[in-house]
Amino acid sequence: MLLRFSSLSPAVARSILALITLALLPAGCGSSGSGSSSSTPSGPPQVDSVWPTQAAEIGGTPITIRTTNFSSDFLRDLPTVTFGAQPATAVTARSRSTVLVDAPPMATATPVDITLTSFDGQESDTMPSVVDYTTTPILSRIFPGSGDPAGGLTVTIEGDNFRRSGRTTVTFGSIDSPSVDVQDRYTMTCVTPASPAGVVTVMVTNPNPRNEQGWLTDGFTFAGVDPAVLSMEARVFDLINQERAIVGRPPLNHDPDIRLVSRAHSEDMRDRDFFLHQNPDGDWPWDRLDAAGISWRDVAENIAWNQNAGDPAQYVVDQWMASTQGHRETLLDSSNIGYSLTGVGVSRNASGRWWFTQVFVRP
Repeated sequence: MLLRFSSLSPAVARSILALITLALLPAGCGSSGSGSSSSTPSGPPQVDSVWPTQAAEIGGTPITIRTTNFSSDFLRDLPTVTFGAQPATAVTARSRSTVLVDAPPMATATPVDITLTSFDGQESDTMPSVVDYTTTPILSRIFPGSGDPAGGLTVTIEGDNFRRSGRTTVTFGSIDSPSVDVQDRYTMTCVTPASPAGVVTVMVTNPNPRNEQGWLTDGFTFAGVDPAVLSMEARVFDLINQERAIVGRPPLNHDPDIRLVSRAHSEDMRDRDFFLHQNPDGDWPWDRLDAAGISWRDVAENIAWNQNAGDPAQYVVDQWMASTQGHRETLLDSSNIGYSLTGVGVSRNASGRWWFTQVFVRP
């Protein structure tokens, strides 16, 4: 499947997302998907998940709410959301069934309910006692979520209640990061320390007299990359540049940070059993680039999977090159958009199925 998007800025891309219809088309991948769903609700409307489950007392914490069986399309008609009796602010749709809101300010010692109501008031559901308000650090996401035990990887931590004044500490298991940079109350980056292999809890300690702490359980995995994955990524990259050379196009440069974004999406498709450009959290390729701190002016993404192919890399590239749905055009940059950077990321499971993601960027 192919997805391509151009914009003046990432903010513009997100603001007009609800106005475009995306046709996500198969490219010999063995599966296909759609960017929206028109299925008939099969049960009562329900709030399925809320993340994170903590919010800052001063308000403004971004909260993602996923639902099922609401008949209205949130991309067209925004619902209302309340935290207890207080209305949420900045309600936006991430998909027809997922909304992003900013938590309202509140100081309470007890968890609050979240209620989501359709725009016409006909459908509603409440998830009780789901959000705790706090002044401690809130960790909602760490990207990338895995890295080599040797350390040295720069990761982005998203959340709330981060402090810029003083020295913030980020601890992976029991080992402190050697370098931490807090951008604002919502975002920081840090460098992973050397650590034994395994899954660890990541803890942030704010620099104040109370040493306020917040953590994400099992937030990071120290594991070396499968050599077969590295070899497959390199082979796909080489095959694509060979195809470009045949038609006189300059070679793409393999960017290590874009490669991590691509690999993470391939792993996500494997682990959460989906095959789409938009992940279950509502994030598109440009959102994933933004989260990794990668700037872009144009971005495109090809995805694929296959199993039991004699040469999985050659098979995928052949199918993309044979596609009439834009995959070949993107690989060769036939429209002269100016893609110069790429990242090929793959994953595999124990049954021998491979997932492929290639992101193209005009910086």
